[in-house]
Amino acid sequence: YSNFMNSPWTLSPNFAWAHDFRGNAPSSLGGFVEDVMSMNLGATFNSAGTQIKLDYVNQLGSFDENKYQDRDYVSASISHAF
Repeated sequence: YSNFMNSPWTLSPNFAWAHDFRGNAPSSLGGFVEDVMSMNLGATFNSAGTQIKLDYVNQLGSFDENKYQDRDYVSASISHAF
């Protein structure tokens, strides 16, 4: 969205959904595990070489199905290109 809220910033929202709906992978590195779900919501703001990125990841489901269920997190970054 150019000129987001009548400002010089451009907004680029993002959304991702991951769902391992059936089956398990034979990996001990955390591959596919049945019924594990996660959701990612984020936004990137750009203006005059400056970029601000915010993301939120939510691990969904019960602890019995998703051992990472209590590991939601927020990330933020700021960069500027000269």
